[in-house]
Amino acid sequence: LIMRAGLPNPGDHSGCPARAESPGPANARFPRRPVDTMRGARTARAGDDGWRRGMMRGGGWIPPGTGSCSSPSASLPSSSCWPSASSVARNHVERIEIAGIVCTVAGTGYTGEDGIEIAIPNEAATSIWDLLISAGVLPAGLGARDTLRLEAGLPLHGHELGAGITTLQANLGWVVGWNKVTFQGREALVLEKETGVTRILRGIATEGRRPAREGSVVSTSHGSGVVTSGNFSPVLGHGIALAFLPPAASEGDQVSIDVRGSSVVGRVVALPFVKKRASGA
Repeated sequence: LIMRAGLPNPGDHSGCPARAESPGPANARFPRRPVDTMRGARTARAGDDGWRRGMMRGGGWIPPGTGSCSSPSASLPSSSCWPSASSVARNHVERIEIAGIVCTVAGTGYTGEDGIEIAIPNEAATSIWDLLISAGVLPAGLGARDTLRLEAGLPLHGHELGAGITTLQANLGWVVGWNKVTFQGREALVLEKETGVTRILRGIATEGRRPAREGSVVSTSHGSGVVTSGNFSPVLGHGIALAFLPPAASEGDQVSIDVRGSSVVGRVVALPFVKKRASGA
């Protein structure tokens, strides 16, 4: 489960608390997804417009006896706090009253997990946070959220998205309204679609626990590429990475990644790395 509040922008990690690991048996594989929470500052930042954005993606690891929701089948712990919010369908948006506060609730998120995102007024952030904690939600930090989004194969601005990266290179051609007569960048995208991309975003699974990191050079039989995001996957037990590779690089190809002067062996794999459960899809 993730709750995010007051993050300045997707690429800015300043001012965010460090990661707090969810308690559990040493070296154990979590039976459910790690819990991840970022509280953020209680005061409004410029540009917040008096609102905070909370993201809750369900099925977090909750010790027995802490809260009334202890299994993924119960959707998420927020169901014990506000059933109307937890019932919002995937990719739907509704205005719902939570603890007397009118909030915007969306069945979306940045972890790939089942659950909701909630936008709340600044003045209600503390009370709703306390409500979640009393329901048994365990807080963790930005590091856990980044692991979740990477396992789900979701791009991050400044890494897989941003200046110099086209929609087609990021494997996001499906979001383009190709039937529209005109939009900014249409001519360039149409040309790239016709001539082919020079690089493409792929997933890489590495051997062992050592992960590749952003900027690491990837050597393939079709040329070189570069890692855009990399981390250790708690669920899979080995390193995973997103990287821009030559278009000819395909699933199953072996690659070599230069990590601080030493070679890490990996292979190109399909995305997402971990398939998440999602109700109402």
